[in-house]
Amino acid sequence: MRITRPTALIAAITISVLTPGLAEAAPITPGGSTEVSADSDDTVLLQAKQPEAGLAVSVKHYKLPTSSDPHFVTTASDGNVWFTVQGAFDPVTFSTPGSVARVTPRGAITEFPVCDACVTNDIVQGPDGVLHISDNDGQLRRITTSGEVLSSISPCGEVFCAPLDGVAADSTSIWFADSFNDRVGRFNVFAAPGEDPFTYFAAPGVGDVALAPDGTVWFTGSAAIGEIDPAVGVVSTTPLSAEGRRITVATNGTVWVTEIFADLIARLTPSPSGPHDLAEFPTPEGATPLDIAAAPDGHVWFTQNLRGNVARITQEGVVTEATKAIDFADPKRPDPVGITIGANGQPWYAESLIDKVANVQPR
Repeated sequence: MRITRPTALIAAITISVLTPGLAEAAPITPGGSTEVSADSDDTVLLQAKQPEAGLAVSVKHYKLPTSSDPHFVTTASDGNVWFTVQGAFDPVTFSTPGSVARVTPRGAITEFPVCDACVTNDIVQGPDGVLHISDNDGQLRRITTSGEVLSSISPCGEVFCAPLDGVAADSTSIWFADSFNDRVGRFNVFAAPGEDPFTYFAAPGVGDVALAPDGTVWFTGSAAIGEIDPAVGVVSTTPLSAEGRRITVATNGTVWVTEIFADLIARLTPSPSGPHDLAEFPTPEGATPLDIAAAPDGHVWFTQNLRGNVARITQEGVVTEATKAIDFADPKRPDPVGITIGANGQPWYAESLIDKVANVQPR
């Protein structure tokens, strides 16, 4: 396995800041990286990667109807973006019902409570067209794209499993991270009456899951990326430099992970015949990369929680910030959390501290 890790020896990865309206980006060079081969003691310095020019974007921000703390997001078949809402206090009932919200491409937002008093975590649309939401009570909440709340699914039986974390979907099932029990669960939404719809796979430290086009399930597990063959179980574990937080799979099959406490983005290139290839690329210092989403053009976007913005990384590891960072001391800093790619290929992300959702658009 070939691993690329950061070091302060050389500025090997160039990071550029996209100033809206400018034809070229101004380069910033944080710590560099070295490439270490597992079968050699030699260290080879990477060549500097050049920033891309000509990418001009603007970001539009849309305020939620209530002070609601938006978190993770997904794109649904109705063309809208849906996201979980964790803090929509109801002044009439004096409760904080767990909610989700829908934002149209034009920015119109509608909120829907899905439980009386739970915390909604992640969200994904299942193969049945229903949106499934993981929560802190160990439930999969459900809502249709028209806003009809359906009965919740209890995937844990007599086993305590709160909270449920990341969710993903394939052509038959909802996959979910049961971090409390160190396992990945699969809920077959088309299971026949009397058939057990749940299957579980051991996954130590699991936090998030993602599906590849070939049916492989990838997950973050502590300081590692795990691989599940649904017919067999866990078939590989690839170590990371630090804790992996969120995960996505690009159109070419590469697997991308945020390492939030190390300011790294990891890229795993699957190998059918041997150990997978892993590369890790530095983000700006203090970025705390959190959520991550792959775009149809092969690029990957991620939120930088403490820099208050989002960034894009190419398949070659060039990181480009969409906007300038916001100072941590700024009372209006947004602390972006979840990100998804909208139906038109544009990134949407949740700004948790200022109760907004944002859309990155080409200029």
